[in-house]
Amino acid sequence: MNNNVMPTKKNLIITKNNLQIAQVGLEKLDAKHKSLLNKQNKILKKLEELKIIYENNLQIAKIALNKTEKFHGSKMANYFVENIDNDFNLQETSIFIDELVYTWKIVFNDLIEIKRIECFLIELNNQIKRTGKRSFALKNIIIPLYLSRIKYIQESLEEKERDDLIRNKIAKKFTQHLSIT
Repeated sequence: MNNNVMPTKKNLIITKNNLQIAQVGLEKLDAKHKSLLNKQNKILKKLEELKIIYENNLQIAKIALNKTEKFHGSKMANYFVENIDNDFNLQETSIFIDELVYTWKIVFNDLIEIKRIECFLIELNNQIKRTGKRSFALKNIIIPLYLSRIKYIQESLEEKERDDLIRNKIAKKFTQHLSIT
């Protein structure tokens, strides 16, 4: 297996340096992968807490909606919920409408925050997958390739040295034999 590399000492040094770089890169990728997983776990815990808060705020908002429907009717309550982003003159409304608008704004803000975090988690998962793929490639493809190249180059150089040694011995015997005769 020649690995498309000439078996020279220069290529041996270069390949050993590349192997060291790949091993350092693998260590850094593994550290990054662990860091991303820790970050993901923290964000998932935060998301779960936020979902609990959202559920509680949603229950409060539903209660406020029921109160407003009883006092003002369902059309008026639904109008305020559907137009929550509009600024109302709350001085001319009842406390039920004030509470309704306030609680539903909180619910919508909680929902927006949950979706923002979920989008961030999707991107974080993609980063984790990319890091895992790169780590896998280094660990199972690149580093073994460099190891096999080093082995091939070392074996080839040793074989050349043995051939040279034998050639030198034969040449020495031949020159001694010629000098004797």
